Amino acid sequence: MSTGASHRSLRIKTRLSCPHCWQEFSTDQILSISESLDLPPDPKLPTGRLRFLPQRFNLAGVALDSRNVASEKLACPECHLQIPPPWLQLNNFFLSIAGAPASGKSYFLASMTWQLRKTMAQSFHTNFTDTDPQANQRIFDYETIFFTGSDDPHKLVRIDKTDVAGNIRLVP
Repeated sequence: MSTGASHRSLRIKTRLSCPHCWQEFSTDQILSISESLDLPPDPKLPTGRLRFLPQRFNLAGVALDSRNVASEKLACPECHLQIPPPWLQLNNFFLSIAGAPASGKSYFLASMTWQLRKTMAQSFHTNFTDTDPQANQRIFDYETIFFTGSDDPHKLVRIDKTDVAGNIRLVP
């Protein structure tokens, strides 16, 4: 019995570009991120868990590290930063925002993202969602500060300069 719904399966792409370093690589080079706490840290990311090229898998197809712990998180073979799983299937593109220091790039990105969330829902009846909410937490925090953090919509808000290491401190 047919329900009339057409199913289009997403396929894993054979070549990817890292969303962090933009390095191109084939999907068979993707690293897994170990979940084992007793393995040494990654050589490229001393504060991160070990990255490894998977060779063994469990019955569900999830990579196993050297301690037989399932490791579902993926990483770039070049920079070793985490890659969201949807990145393997969805078409994507890069958009660079360039500007002088303190020219408003972070403000612009948060405002643009906020507006896309509203416009996509209202005008196109579709959601604009994050494939990796953890990696985009900073943008979400900015959106909250700028657009929902105050009862007074005319109150000026400020954020500290974005640290090149990725850490920020929000200023009320």
